[in-house]
Amino acid sequence: TPPIGGNHSQYWADCTGTVYPKAIANENAVHMLEHGAIWITYNADDIKGSALTKLKSYVSGIDRMALSPYPNLSTPISLQAWGYQLKVSSATDPRIAQFISALKYNQKTTPEYGATCSQPTFKQHPSTFGKPLEAPAS
Repeated sequence: TPPIGGNHSQYWADCTGTVYPKAIANENAVHMLEHGAIWITYNADDIKGSALTKLKSYVSGIDRMALSPYPNLSTPISLQAWGYQLKVSSATDPRIAQFISALKYNQKTTPEYGATCSQPTFKQHPSTFGKPLEAPAS
């Protein structure tokens, strides 16, 4: 965990450089991975202050990127792309930028290459951990 593929909701999480303040459902996040997104997750007990600011700088406003805390994460930070994962201890680890560069919207590893990352209704009303959304919240 977090998952890097598999069964998922048909309603994807917005991944247009979205920083989620709370954990989102795996099922919605996995679908955005299928669209070529990188999902950076972090343990909120370990990552705060300048470390969190650094992670946000990788994501905020950058298409095919999303960031959220993740409950009970086994390492301080985990990056997910479809079929790939990298767990690191520090927001300054150079492998973070390398992972993003190699796998974000990579035509060879993105199952739904060409699909959008935009999902404004999800961005406005995101799922919560363990409670995936199958359609926009009403």
